[in-house]
Amino acid sequence: MSHNVIYFSSSANQIPLSGIADLPYTDVIVAFLVPDDNLNLVGAGGAFDDNLQSNIQALQSAGKNVLISFGGATFPSPAYQSYAQDVNGLVGQIVNFVTSYGFNGVDIDYEDDAGFTGTYDGIGFLSALTNGLAQALPSGQNIITHAPQTPYWDPNWNNDPNGAPYTQIWQQVGNQIAWINNQFYNNPDYDQDAATKVSWYNNVAAIIGAQNLLAGALVGDPALIGTTDEGYITLDDMINNVINPLIGTFGSQFGGVMGWEFADDGPPTYDQSGAWANGIGQALATSGQAIDFSIWSLQEPSGSDTSPTTISPSQLVAGYSDAYFYQAADGGQAFMDTQTGITTSGSKHCRTELREMTSSGEQAAWAPSGTNTMDVTGQVTLLGGGSNGKVTVGQVYNSDDSIPLCELQYSGSAGG
Repeated sequence: MSHNVIYFSSSANQIPLSGIADLPYTDVIVAFLVPDDNLNLVGAGGAFDDNLQSNIQALQSAGKNVLISFGGATFPSPAYQSYAQDVNGLVGQIVNFVTSYGFNGVDIDYEDDAGFTGTYDGIGFLSALTNGLAQALPSGQNIITHAPQTPYWDPNWNNDPNGAPYTQIWQQVGNQIAWINNQFYNNPDYDQDAATKVSWYNNVAAIIGAQNLLAGALVGDPALIGTTDEGYITLDDMINNVINPLIGTFGSQFGGVMGWEFADDGPPTYDQSGAWANGIGQALATSGQAIDFSIWSLQEPSGSDTSPTTISPSQLVAGYSDAYFYQAADGGQAFMDTQTGITTSGSKHCRTELREMTSSGEQAAWAPSGTNTMDVTGQVTLLGGGSNGKVTVGQVYNSDDSIPLCELQYSGSAGG
């Protein structure tokens, strides 16, 4: 499923934050978390009022992920440099904010060129921050996204012999980043028109995979809303000349679209509020979805002790993906089943497994007396350095969850 992401920043919104529940956005990013004079993080933006926690809950009840964005274009470089000296302290502040308000995770919107041009080690800082958050955020609140500018993927931008800044970051912690909200605006060499956006999307997708990459766009027309932002194209141009070509190339693997910002989704750019949300949502629907994730939860071989990571149906519906669970190049759903990892008490075999759920949130059971059918087309591929192995492809349970009614197991060897 492709993401339809929107940032909520301005206080001049024609629809309140909770009203996004009725629009086809999949993920809402609340901006911004910034430092005060003492480097304590505070919320700065239209969402930060006494209703923030209840608004987050309303959006989550509608099946949307809600993230808090750390950073932004005006975030002071000296603050970043101070935080780089105490990443653990910064992680603690962000985690406390996420858990206190009930966010689903964190977006890192880092736009400080000084960190990539020698003033300090921005690559090391962002990698350490991402890794620290991945370790400290609790399950269900551990989505981590980044929102870089396109030049940060260009090896010629700062001529670093080790490669472009964000390429290095992705190599170090890409497996801990759920997706990239890439800013295809305000850098004309990379985003001046639809064709340039598509070209650079393809360049970045070649590095990280299209399933991890969202095409960020300006929602409002700067000439009408009174800003100096560059890179705006009309909604029709965005759909016909960016989204449709990318869906044509990547199919259901296309990561989706990020919009800046919600206050501009309405007049004067559009005749009515929510026009951008609906237009993008309809365009992305053509990329398709093979699985109805609303009735499944996901267990992964990560976590701690005997508590593996569990992903809720709402997170899956919103487009959850990571190194264990992602869309393959052919548009199918890939499950990475590792040989070692975290599993439940009493089990020796870790798993990346979808578990069918009822509408009330209980584990589904198939009665032997019933008529139950599930059609699946799949393949098992051997990855890593091994030569053979066994994997359980599927199991059917009744009300007794300890022993399956039937189990389909695949055993194979390399080249066999």
